[in-house]
Amino acid sequence: MLSGFFIVRFMKSKRWWLKSHKSLETTGAVCIGFGLVAAFFMVAQNNGPHFSTGHTYLGAATIFLSILTVTLGHSIFRLKASAATIRIMHRWSGRTTLLLACGTALFGMVLAGIV
Repeated sequence: MLSGFFIVRFMKSKRWWLKSHKSLETTGAVCIGFGLVAAFFMVAQNNGPHFSTGHTYLGAATIFLSILTVTLGHSIFRLKASAATIRIMHRWSGRTTLLLACGTALFGMVLAGIV
C-alpha cells in the first residue's frame, strides 16, 4: 500500500499513475486480508484469545480502513455526482490506513520480540 501512496504522491504526472495506484492499493488490501486469515489460523492453532493485545485491535481497524479506502477509491468513478466529497474521504482514509498499518506492524514486531 505504501508503494501506491508514493505513486500518487510523486508520479501523478505520468500517464500510468492511476492504473498502477489502483492495482497496488487493491493488492495491498488483499494482502492485508490474507494477513487476517493467517493471524486467525495461527491464533486458533495456539488456542489463544483473538483480541488480547493492542496489535489485534489496530489490525482490525487497519483491515476495516483498507477495505473502506479501496471502496471509496473505486466509488469515485462510479458516483460522479459525489466524486469531490468521496475523493477527500478517500485521501484521508488512505493516509490514516497507512499510519495504522505502520503502527500495527510495529506492535506486531514488539509482540514477536523483534523490536
